[in-house]
Amino acid sequence: MNLIKVVAGVIFDKNRFLIARRKKGKKLEYLWEYPGGKVEEKENDEDALKRELFEEFEIEIAVKKFITESYYDYGEYRINLRAYFVEHLAGDFKLKDHDDIAWISKKELSKYEFAPADLKINEFLKKNFNV
Repeated sequence: MNLIKVVAGVIFDKNRFLIARRKKGKKLEYLWEYPGGKVEEKENDEDALKRELFEEFEIEIAVKKFITESYYDYGEYRINLRAYFVEHLAGDFKLKDHDDIAWISKKELSKYEFAPADLKINEFLKKNFNV
């Protein structure tokens, strides 16, 4: 089974960060995640994250800092998810692969059901995000 490289962006604004819910019909439907996607062949993490967030939301971002990574076996595939802090530069959020987004505080993480690979990002935020 191949390992799929995936990137995720943690977008912050006024002490909150953005999460997105996968829409019906998508793998992991109705679970919340930090948006991003697959890293294509010959693409680095930063370029993949910029491309994915533009494709998913039509926004432009700047990748700021690597924060954590996780490995997760979903049975039919395995992923290596690498998460980065990103800054939203331009564009209004247009939902394509998701049916909802939310700006939440660290204290609100437990109110949402996340995709399993994203749980390590939550752990990092709980320990390191001091707001």
